[in-house]
Amino acid sequence: MVKPASRTFQIDRLVLIEAVLEAAGVTFTDGEEPGVILREVGGMTGNQAHKARKALGWSLAGLSRLSEIPASVLRRFEETGYMAASTRLEDKRERVGRIQSLLEAAGIKFV
Repeated sequence: MVKPASRTFQIDRLVLIEAVLEAAGVTFTDGEEPGVILREVGGMTGNQAHKARKALGWSLAGLSRLSEIPASVLRRFEETGYMAASTRLEDKRERVGRIQSLLEAAGIKFV
């Protein structure tokens, strides 16, 4: 007969699984809509976008107008690296690409 794992062991395993998933880019949420957010792989980061925008002297509202992306979405991307949770992965990649293209066209070089 197999003895069930202790509650402490089960919790320890869940903590380990959570740590592994976070290392792989998963962020667990506990806001109004519990779930997870997957980190984008590749492309420009939110921090890079913020620094590039500031280097150009552009306002968040100005980049929002140029990119046709809501300022609230841009702010969240710059602060956290994530696009709105309701945005499909393809749309997220397209939006990040659009922001990066605008910044590069204005003279920013990402390395």
